Amino acid sequence: MMGATFRSRGERFGRTAFRGLAAVVAMLLGVTVLTGCPGPKSKVMAVGRGVVGASPFSKVLLGADLAMSAVEALSGGDKSGNTPGLYGGSRKKVTCLKDQLVDFLKDPGNSDKAKAWAKVQRIEVDQIEKFIDDLTPVVLRNPTLVKNHNYRKGKAVAYEALLEAGIAVLIDLFGRPVVKCNCGNPLAAPDHGIDEVEVDFGKGRTRTWKGDYDKDKVVTVKQPEDSSGLEKVALVDVDAPDRGIERPVGTDGGQDTALPADPDAETAGDVMVPDVLGSSLDEATGRLEDEGFVVETVEVPADGAASGTVVGQEPAGGGTAAEGATVTLHVAAEDSTQSPEDGVLVPDLAGRPVPEAFAELEALGLMPVYGPDSAQSATALVQQTDPAAGSSVAPGATVTVTAAEEAPGDPTDDPGAGDGNQEPDGTADAG
Repeated sequence: MMGATFRSRGERFGRTAFRGLAAVVAMLLGVTVLTGCPGPKSKVMAVGRGVVGASPFSKVLLGADLAMSAVEALSGGDKSGNTPGLYGGSRKKVTCLKDQLVDFLKDPGNSDKAKAWAKVQRIEVDQIEKFIDDLTPVVLRNPTLVKNHNYRKGKAVAYEALLEAGIAVLIDLFGRPVVKCNCGNPLAAPDHGIDEVEVDFGKGRTRTWKGDYDKDKVVTVKQPEDSSGLEKVALVDVDAPDRGIERPVGTDGGQDTALPADPDAETAGDVMVPDVLGSSLDEATGRLEDEGFVVETVEVPADGAASGTVVGQEPAGGGTAAEGATVTLHVAAEDSTQSPEDGVLVPDLAGRPVPEAFAELEALGLMPVYGPDSAQSATALVQQTDPAAGSSVAPGATVTVTAAEEAPGDPTDDPGAGDGNQEPDGTADAG
């Protein structure tokens, strides 16, 4: 009996002591909460534009990132995947090679990678081709938090990453990034928000981030409340940032149509100026007056354009201006006409802003592209074209435009020039 009593008292003492200790712990935790002491933050790896990681799914490039120096980022925070202007795109450059990604994952030698890739995407291996076919290539307009995946020892290894603006990704039907284009890595939604993470940019040779970092510009992409999925994606045109692109979901850019302005709703303020280049004077006047603008016209010689066709406008289409402002239209004079069998005459674009020059060439049915040494910002001015101004070319012909910044001698601001496609040694997870 004595032994039983002693154990009973000992057990009661132990339970009492445990309850006391628990109360102290709870009190300390309460003090921590009340004083607002932050807990440890989750570490995320900064991944720079043009970088393929040390352990990617594919070391063969399946896409290319783009410089975004001329594109202003949106404000940061949580964004719905259907936000107009959330992403950028190009009508002239291919950023994601979807067919090559499919071929890579269907290769029998990559069967283990295909299984790991499909598992991240929550699909079966035999669904990969259809899944990728429905994805849409875009480039990130903002630094974007994601859950990236490396491939190691037959498995997809997840880690949270901050992808730099300009990185090309494939988005799903809800506008969410699901593939990093250049290496094929599958992506998923991050586990943490920007206030819960600490970004590791690396040091020295391991630092891959090229631009400035602004925490207020970081975004995370959420599924839209409308679960029906997107049909078209409204993008900012990275080659002419004051204009937009409408891209049907699942297409690579070949079916893009131009939007007259950056589709970002945040920039809406004044009235958008319609792009009326190539329109008849009556049609252009009607569209501008419907938006509340006053129209003035100036006749100009414009070889290759039918008389009465709008070949220039100030301010340019796609921008904004105060309601009631005057828009001056440059209209082809009567002696500017030419017969169709003569082909299309390349207009004199020297000194014109690049977006305006590209728009005029497109209005004439020509395909403008940048020259290899050309500045590609919206503020650059045309120096020359190839074929030269006044040349007669076939409808649909390519015209190479060389442009430079207005101040002579300034270096072209193109952070993408010379980007490496392989990360520096020592950055194990920046893929």
